[in-house]
Amino acid sequence: MKRFEFIRTNIQSKIIIFFCVITGIVLIGLYFYLNNYLVEYNTSQIQSNLQKELFLIRSYIETKIDEKSTDDELKTIINNLSTKLSVRITIFDLSKKILVDSKLTKTEIHNQKINIYRPEIIQALKNRYGQSRRISKSINEERLFFATLFGKNKPIGITKLFAL
Repeated sequence: MKRFEFIRTNIQSKIIIFFCVITGIVLIGLYFYLNNYLVEYNTSQIQSNLQKELFLIRSYIETKIDEKSTDDELKTIINNLSTKLSVRITIFDLSKKILVDSKLTKTEIHNQKINIYRPEIIQALKNRYGQSRRISKSINEERLFFATLFGKNKPIGITKLFAL
């Protein structure tokens, strides 16, 4: 009788261990699948939001430039937008002269050069809009970059932003 109880207990233990191992494997697989899916989903949501913000900023800038705002007024507006949206905004004309940058002072702007060979800028020059995912040289981290031409009738410059 004791022998049957021992065998029965031993079989129950093996069945419990088997189901625990299977459950653990399923949960680990589910974790990796969901983790990958959520990263992709969050990235696409961030891209969508930044694209909308870029177009909003572009239309706002076009309005202010049409109103002949001063550089100081434009800088104040860009700084406010940058802070509220947690993005860095750079506006430059087609001759690569930086007009405003939300993180640079006037002195720093004069010492900076725009690299028009960045993928997002090349795309923007061809299609009025561009985006890329690359490592930022200034902060040495991977970021999403967006650029769009602005100017109501004809392009007069580029607005570029990336999330901080």
